Amino acid sequence: MMELLQKKNQGKIIFCNAGYFYIAIGKDAVLLNNLLELKASCIKPEVCKVGFPINSLEKYTELLIQKRYSYIVYYFDQEKEELQILEDYEGKNRKE
Repeated sequence: MMELLQKKNQGKIIFCNAGYFYIAIGKDAVLLNNLLELKASCIKPEVCKVGFPINSLEKYTELLIQKRYSYIVYYFDQEKEELQILEDYEGKNRKE
């Protein structure tokens, strides 16, 4: 699912909830590791993920806004089986 969201929103950093965390994968994870020093777990180069607790969302999105990076925060409501956009910030696109 995350890969489809990245293709749909090319150039933006994509976050999606996974339980009590928000995660980012692939090139987004590598960028966030470099920009915000979030710890990345990598199987091989660019096959990575980073995450942070849901209650830290504002902290990390504020840092991205300060650095002017575009991002979208998605929330998957399991009860409604629906994907919702919580935040959508237009800044500069991440470089491919």
